[in-house]
Amino acid sequence: MLLAGGGAYAAESSPLPDGNAISKQQQTANSSYSPDTKDQAANAFPSIIKIIPTAPLQIEASEREEQRHGFSSAEWWLVWVTLALAVITGTLAWFTFGLWKDARDASNRQADEMKESIAQSIRSATAMEKVAEISKINSERMEQFWQKQMRAYLTVNVGGGVYQVRTKGLKFEVRPCLSNSGHTPAHNMDYWAAVDILPFPLPDTFDFPAPKSHQKRGVVLGPNQSIVMNAFVDNFVPDEDVQAIKIGNKVRLYIWGEVSYSDVFGEPHITKFCHSLFWYGEGRHEAVDGTYSERYNEAT
Repeated sequence: MLLAGGGAYAAESSPLPDGNAISKQQQTANSSYSPDTKDQAANAFPSIIKIIPTAPLQIEASEREEQRHGFSSAEWWLVWVTLALAVITGTLAWFTFGLWKDARDASNRQADEMKESIAQSIRSATAMEKVAEISKINSERMEQFWQKQMRAYLTVNVGGGVYQVRTKGLKFEVRPCLSNSGHTPAHNMDYWAAVDILPFPLPDTFDFPAPKSHQKRGVVLGPNQSIVMNAFVDNFVPDEDVQAIKIGNKVRLYIWGEVSYSDVFGEPHITKFCHSLFWYGEGRHEAVDGTYSERYNEAT
């Protein structure tokens, strides 16, 4: 603007001559021109032509001058602001990248920790399942152990016996002792027994036959209680064989049978037994004893 004003002031203070006037002067000078008066004319009328640019030309020249010497202060301010914005944008981009990287690393760590947590949970669940299974097994074992400790156990022991005395009407008789050695009663107890004179030792082919009929009893036998069972030989034996049967070296008096019952837990059980009796001593010192057979002595 200052340059434009200066140009305008110069144009007003030194106006351009009129074109017609210039032409007249040139004609006059040309008409009066001669070689002799050349130097005089030059000295008398010095011709000075001064070209004063117009205002737009001055502004354009000024702008070219500013472009040559550098940007204006406003443009430099825009440059610095742009640079500052670029630095700020780069800084924000760097921090954003750092935040994204930290978030990615945190996400990866969280994923790894989650996997480890899930694996640990699975291991814990598996361990708890095993603990539950072991606890169940232990509970079942404890229950079985408790039942075995508390249930009724019926056993048949060798008891007494009577040998045959025909004159007194006595036949060979066996009196085994049935006892409950458990801690709880035996319910619905039933038994059968058979007696016979058999070879000693008992043949392996003997199959311990049950009697054709026996009475159902359904007795309850409490813990540490005993009862005496008895069974008779069906017929009298020859009197001359009685002594040999009493001694029991070749033949003996046998009794065998089964006892069935239920314990307090409702479980059924069976006790099988087989004894052979013999007598020893004489007179008042005579006593009866017996042995358990190698077979048919078992219990469930």
